[in-house]
Amino acid sequence: DEIFGLSAQAKNTLLKHLEDDRRWSKNTLIIACTTTIRGIEKALLDRFTRFRVKPLTDKQSIQLLTSISKKEGIQLPKWKLALLVEKCDGIPRRLLTNLAKVRDIDSEEDVKYLLDLSVLEGYDESIVKLFKLTTGYFDWRTVKKLLLDLFKTKRPSEIKPEEGLSDNWVASRT
Repeated sequence: DEIFGLSAQAKNTLLKHLEDDRRWSKNTLIIACTTTIRGIEKALLDRFTRFRVKPLTDKQSIQLLTSISKKEGIQLPKWKLALLVEKCDGIPRRLLTNLAKVRDIDSEEDVKYLLDLSVLEGYDESIVKLFKLTTGYFDWRTVKKLLLDLFKTKRPSEIKPEEGLSDNWVASRT
């Protein structure tokens, strides 16, 4: 996914390949992306030119979402567009992954909930599946399988989707 997430062995292998000029034509361009350079060895960093990419403005975010929605045939109401722009902080990847998650959801409250979940760092995809189950996306057999899979990796006390959600969401659910 991102270069900082590579194992030490993978980073060393990448470095060996980068150092071997015979492997690459003059037209080869290798792009490595990361949100942090911590944990990336200096020898590897020295082989790249660094570019700092700034978040999109709200206007650019709207243009990106509108363009993608049109090309993909996604109906994107203004309220959903506004929520995506607000919650995704101008990060294109976040805009597009969240668009995919909420594209078929018609309830503004449900969209807010999913977008709140998506900003949790390292959130568990099982939580999103359980959310979909409560909104009628799955039948009971699917629910049973999801719960069994979830409980293989987590204790019930560890499953707390409210953590990190906005106070408005928590207040509306209590």
